[in-house]
Amino acid sequence: MMGVSYPGTTPNAAAVEQPPHLATIVPISGISRWWGYAYQQGTRSVYSGESADIDPPSDTPTDFQYGYGFLPPPDPAASSKPEQLAMRWTLCDRVEQTLHGYATQPDYDAFWRERDYLALADRVQVPVLVSHGQLDYNVKTWEGTAWYEALDVPKAMVLGQWAHASPRGRYPDWDKFLDRWFERWLYGVDNGVENEPPVRVQTNDNRWHLQHDWGATATTPRSLPLTGGDVRYFDDGALTESEMLRGIGLGTRFTRVTVPNSSGLRFSGRPVLHLSATSDAPSTHFVAVLCDVGADGVCKVVSRAFLNARYRDTLEHGSDLVPGGRYRYQLEFIDKDYVVAPDRHLELLIASSSTTRVASDERRAANILHLAESSLQLPIYTPSAG
Repeated sequence: MMGVSYPGTTPNAAAVEQPPHLATIVPISGISRWWGYAYQQGTRSVYSGESADIDPPSDTPTDFQYGYGFLPPPDPAASSKPEQLAMRWTLCDRVEQTLHGYATQPDYDAFWRERDYLALADRVQVPVLVSHGQLDYNVKTWEGTAWYEALDVPKAMVLGQWAHASPRGRYPDWDKFLDRWFERWLYGVDNGVENEPPVRVQTNDNRWHLQHDWGATATTPRSLPLTGGDVRYFDDGALTESEMLRGIGLGTRFTRVTVPNSSGLRFSGRPVLHLSATSDAPSTHFVAVLCDVGADGVCKVVSRAFLNARYRDTLEHGSDLVPGGRYRYQLEFIDKDYVVAPDRHLELLIASSSTTRVASDERRAANILHLAESSLQLPIYTPSAG
């Protein structure tokens, strides 16, 4: 089984059920956990057409209704016939999906566990070839990378610099590699594909790397402490990423922080912002944009992180903040394999709303960032490990 996007998700769903005639799967830009498609650390994804550097999803619940609100008719031409859809789409299911898809306080409950293939990765018994784009904001990159890392079967991964798309025409060796993969696992030809370095990853400088692993087992975490004192700003619930990139509201609605000693690094995996902060409200969000910056000071967006502070400890259920209390948060950025040039460095834009990407918190909070107690942790690629 193979496919891109929704047809790239169904192989994951099938593989955890262990069908006896399944030989291999090739999920391309596929979802491994539906909760991760809807939410990012408790913040709800929304339509994002503001910037040109991403591939935007449509409004999340709309995608849910189409994605698993009904079973497609056997005849694709029948999908436009109301009577066909009515037989496959029940009102009770639609209500439940809408409530979960639009929730702004999204407890990870039985509804989401039923749709979590990642939690069942140990049930997969067939070889898996994963492909995902590092610029995919629709099905976020970590849907593919987390799936790859969780699998304990013969596996490979192609990870490139593209959005929500197939690697065909983007990875030069894709067709040849795919043919050899099918030759080995469908026809049983002993061509040795399983003995080659399984990870083929393209960094942002457009170089391709063949390596034995990716992520946690190929990197060493490095903590880069932030500098500065306490920074105060107000979450008006209306700030956009475009405004941050243009400096509108700097100092009152968000802050910009330089990450020391970040030049000339290659990180591979998921950066994490360890943020110390205080809020005057029982709930708030935190937003971070990771920037690659040169002498001109212009922010080139590398990755983004969003956190609903009520889900700081667990996704199972939200917990109110104590207003005035000091908390430490971990904001996870979407996975990247990225090289920071020697004449460039990293910076962070930190705020509490980014309205064209995630729904804002219902409360308008005044927040304080304690930068001297905060740091950015980067997974530094280690050649000896990867």
